[in-house]
Amino acid sequence: ADHDQLRIVGTTELAGTLRVELGNYEPTPGDEYPIIVRQFGDIIGSFASLEGHLAVNDVLLLPTYLPNEVRLVAAERLPCDLTLDGSIDAADMGHLFSNWNGEDPLADINDDGLVDAADASVCFAAWSGDVAAHARSHFAPVPEPTSAGLALLGLVLLPLLRFVQN
Repeated sequence: ADHDQLRIVGTTELAGTLRVELGNYEPTPGDEYPIIVRQFGDIIGSFASLEGHLAVNDVLLLPTYLPNEVRLVAAERLPCDLTLDGSIDAADMGHLFSNWNGEDPLADINDDGLVDAADASVCFAAWSGDVAAHARSHFAPVPEPTSAGLALLGLVLLPLLRFVQN
């Protein structure tokens, strides 16, 4: 697909708002769009906010900051990523509760026309799953000692305990 692209020579500092307009185009997961490409110098910082068509049919466009370019990367939207930042966190729960009993289509997860306990239930389950997945990816399980290892340890320590008691 054709898209606008800014080519930069020299160091560039990003700030402000990135506004995305897709027209009738629908991205698919895995699509990548280089939107800023530098030839010399550095790209410093990131956009402070994002606006426009960042989610289309459960596909989310997220900026990815690389040393020599900024890309919009299309990924499947997480079901309760209400802030459209690619993760399920406390900010999403805040968005859900700030729209409680309202009709916000983004926070109305089950599409029943009302943001309520049914939506919160789905989001809490997704949030706890996201937290658990994050924890699993950062903490390795500690293996339990084998029976043989415990028996060997007992054989080594038993004579020492008898020596201390005498």
